[in-house]
Amino acid sequence: MVSRVVGAALAHRTVVFLLAAALFAVGLYAAREAPLDVFPEFAPPVVEIQSEAPGLAAEDVEALVTTPLERALGGLPDLTLLRSSSAPGLSVITAIFPYGIDPYRARELVIERLALAAQLLPRGIHPAVAPLASALTTILAIGLRAAPELSPLTLRDAAEWTIRPRLLSVPGVANVVIYGGAVRELQITTTPERLWAVRATLDDLVTAAAEADAAAGSGFLDRAGQRLPTWLDGRVRTAADLAVAPLPGRDGVPVSLAAVAEVGEGPSVPVGDALVNGEPGILLLVFKQPGVNVPAVTRAVEEALRSVVRVLPPGVRVEEAMFRQASFIEHAVGNLRRALLAGAVLVLIVLLLFLGHLRTVLVSVVAIPLSLLAAVAILRAAGATLNTMVLGGLAIAVGEVVDDAIIDVENVWRRLRAAPPGTSAREVVLAACVEVRSAVVYATVMVALVFLPVFLLGGLEGALFRPLATAYVLATLASLVVALTVTPALALALLPGAVARHEEPPRLMRALRARYERALGRALARPLRVVTGSALAILTGIALVPYLQPGADAERVTDAIHREVRAFAGFAFDIKQFLNERIEEILEGTGAALVVRLRGTDLTNLERAAVSVSERVAAVPGAVDVHAPGALTAPGVRIRPRRDDLLRLGVPAIAMERALRSTLGGLP
Repeated sequence: MVSRVVGAALAHRTVVFLLAAALFAVGLYAAREAPLDVFPEFAPPVVEIQSEAPGLAAEDVEALVTTPLERALGGLPDLTLLRSSSAPGLSVITAIFPYGIDPYRARELVIERLALAAQLLPRGIHPAVAPLASALTTILAIGLRAAPELSPLTLRDAAEWTIRPRLLSVPGVANVVIYGGAVRELQITTTPERLWAVRATLDDLVTAAAEADAAAGSGFLDRAGQRLPTWLDGRVRTAADLAVAPLPGRDGVPVSLAAVAEVGEGPSVPVGDALVNGEPGILLLVFKQPGVNVPAVTRAVEEALRSVVRVLPPGVRVEEAMFRQASFIEHAVGNLRRALLAGAVLVLIVLLLFLGHLRTVLVSVVAIPLSLLAAVAILRAAGATLNTMVLGGLAIAVGEVVDDAIIDVENVWRRLRAAPPGTSAREVVLAACVEVRSAVVYATVMVALVFLPVFLLGGLEGALFRPLATAYVLATLASLVVALTVTPALALALLPGAVARHEEPPRLMRALRARYERALGRALARPLRVVTGSALAILTGIALVPYLQPGADAERVTDAIHREVRAFAGFAFDIKQFLNERIEEILEGTGAALVVRLRGTDLTNLERAAVSVSERVAAVPGAVDVHAPGALTAPGVRIRPRRDDLLRLGVPAIAMERALRSTLGGLP
């Protein structure tokens, strides 16, 4: 089989060269156009449903929002896991589907169930499906800081209405999330005494504010030969427009809102904040879509950001790359390039020193990139991205690719030099390639079979390491095909004439061979000493393994941060690297390395039990940063209405709720 393949390649060298050139061009194009990413999509399809419920306590969110949605989503086709969390004013439900499911189909199934469940939720609560994003979704973190004379309202306006829309228009961006700043809103502040003075109620005030904003089409105005569309431009644009809204007053005489309330612009109630290099500011997180080219999308986002910086208010300072995922990818690609360059240089040095001719170098230098580009072309045709795992597989395969490129050339050179005059060069090349390649074919197949268990892995491990194994196996198989076809053809075309001019092997080769023969003779004469020395070397290596500390610098930095943060009492914290935290959060719903889950029907008692368990686990040696996050046991004020007094006064509970909300948090 090997002899027939090599013989066909030697007989049809022109066809082999043309096909190799075409494969080189296709592989180069695939490498240039392939999307680059940090890691393959290691997470299963995940659909996240977020529901905002302003003013509701965590217990009410669980009972009125989370539970009805969980019941509606239960029983979805192919649903693997349904996970939820309820916090004051927010419900988050995560639906996880098995690997291989089309994420768009999963989203369609969830959206269909949500449409049916929306009527079960309290009025004003609308569940929303989060945008489709990648597992390692954050590609860029942008910081904004303002000069002292610039208000947080202006800074937030610039981020919300100028920067975010421009970044969302960049292809490949899934979402842009803003943290920090002050959200501008029109605020009406009054007191019961001022409302009572004009015999107005809180509901009258809310109705008057809502009816002040009116923008709608009003029909048509027909004139001779012309029809003009008409509309009412009654939008509220400033606080002054809202201040003169009519409010029913005493004896039916209307009064303005400004007569009973203070109307103006102000910041909304903050939910979180952001610091940029130690100063109050705004943080924008840019999320990417799955399967996009991260460096290309990042560069497009950075260009879009620079285009809008010029129109920002004076005094806004922009930190373009507080976190930049593309830098990690560019570093990984740079490492692969250095590995390929080092391999090419080593091949060149070895062949020049041991064979002493540039033509041998040319054959190997052509074979190495051709093998790797062939693997890249196949991966791209299968829809894979060039991520660190794929690049790692290619980098690991460089050793075997280099070996394939050298052994054939060296053996052909040696056989041509030793061949009697008049011997057919084609027969010598065929025999030399078959001599070494027959055994190498079986070795390559065995290496591919070694990776078979990796291909059979499931879950997270399979999603992470399968691309590495695929890239390695494809590169080695491509190298085998190149060694069976392209290398013999190049050797036949380039080497016979060079050998005729260099019959003697290089002096370095002769010297090294003589020394090796003497060393080999001494080793064969003392086999016990050789085996003993080898065993001692292995044991020494094993004993030194515990002293290897990869990531020691990162551990020192983490410990230093722990010492500083522990000085602030009253909160729990954890410090993780971005990738580890993201994997744990997606698969387990939390960023902890070990999670203890408690189940029960009474949420309050359940959270108290969680606190008790966390205290016991914290006493275990080696356990650090143990905490039980819970919304129900957090400090708060619970107000229960006295139903008998409400009945006596004729006041419905909803009126009490509106009064409390307007007093403590404000009505939207």
